[in-house]
Amino acid sequence: MANKYFLFEDISSKWLKLAKEAESGQEIFIFSPYITGNLITKICKAASNNSVFVITSLKPDSYLGGSLDADILADLLTKGVKVFHLPKLHAKLMLVGSNLTIGSQNFTNGGKSNQEASIICDISKQQIVNLEEKITDLLKAALGVNKKILDKFVHDCEKMREQYEKTQKMLGAVDKGIEQYFETEIKQRESGMQEVDLIKSDFSQLYYSKTVTVQNVGNIYFTLKSVQVAPFIRLRG
Repeated sequence: MANKYFLFEDISSKWLKLAKEAESGQEIFIFSPYITGNLITKICKAASNNSVFVITSLKPDSYLGGSLDADILADLLTKGVKVFHLPKLHAKLMLVGSNLTIGSQNFTNGGKSNQEASIICDISKQQIVNLEEKITDLLKAALGVNKKILDKFVHDCEKMREQYEKTQKMLGAVDKGIEQYFETEIKQRESGMQEVDLIKSDFSQLYYSKTVTVQNVGNIYFTLKSVQVAPFIRLRG
């Protein structure tokens, strides 16, 4: 696996690969505020010889809006997966040993078809230690979810469903009106006003290159394993 690379595409197949290739007994950490579909179930099944920690956020609007599937969480609990509720969670990442993926994609069906961006990294032993210490602190601040807690969360949310759906219906009408307004505005524009040229930097005109010797990269997070020199680009002017 490369030290670090960027993906502007669905990363779910990479998650499955990491889970399948995890060493026996290796802990796997998954952070995702939204969970739907069978992706996370497949990942946990692929990592059957490993302890899996799933950190999510039990928010009523996520559940009622369909972006957090409580049935999936309940199924994970029956399979021995450790589930946690972490308030204000927004991170989306998966850590398997020294392999870290981080980006915008949630562990959902929609995430596989959205325009998402992710980075896959091999991190150093010290970075693993630092990250696991941070995860430990987060888990201490989180709430371990069991069936009783999950059932109460679902019960309390369902009591608000009728009101939620009425509100969503009104918001949908507003959203539709705004969308129609934008469509009308775009049609009324003069031809060619919305054209966009290919974005490409002219490095020969705007930049010059300067070589910089890197003396200490030990404290840089997600740095390359062996860096001697690095190109430094500076804007002219």
